Order: sequence, then structure tokens, then C-alpha cells
Amino acid sequence: MKKTLKILNALADRTRLRAFLLLNEGELCVCELVRILEMKQSRISHVLRKLKEGHLVLSRKEGKWHIYLVNPSILNMNFIRVLLKDLSLSDKDISNYKKCKEEEIRNMCG
Repeated sequence: MKKTLKILNALADRTRLRAFLLLNEGELCVCELVRILEMKQSRISHVLRKLKEGHLVLSRKEGKWHIYLVNPSILNMNFIRVLLKDLSLSDKDISNYKKCKEEEIRNMCG
């Protein structure tokens, strides 16, 4: 139950939920999330820290970037699968995500 409460707490914030949904679309670095969510780097770092504390995301180092991705083990939880099925990104987040990927923002951030 403790793990479930951490997960629910991590997703209780709209911005953290948006970031989680974006990461479910694919791996992203901080600079990409900054661009997509249109928020400052410090806010995004706080969001990612909370998602990591909730065991929702993992990170790995790739060159100079920390790449964030959804924790694959979390996707085995029924309530997470239901959540992902019932929730969707806003049109603006989808548009920003696609634009970020097309412009290869990660390559420009370094």
C-alpha cells in the first residue's frame, strides 16, 4: 500500500501528471520537457524528482543529458494501465511534443 500511496501522491499534481503522460509517449530530457510544458527548468526538475520518488520514472545518463523514461515495472499495475487508457495529453502538449521532436531540441540544448 505504501508504494501505491507514493504513486498517487506523485500523480496528484497536474504538471506531474502531464509530464508522466509525455514520458509515456517516449524518453525526454529536461530541456525537451521545458520546451513542451513551457515551464522553467527548476520547475521541471522538481516535477521529475517527485515522479522519481513515486517510482513512476527512471533516468539514465546519455552523454551530457539525463534522459527520463516511464518505469516499465509501473506499467504492470492495473490502475496505471487504466489511468493511461482514460487520460490523454492536451492538444497543445501533443503539438509541442511533436514540434520538439521535429526540431530535435535535445541536439540544440547542448
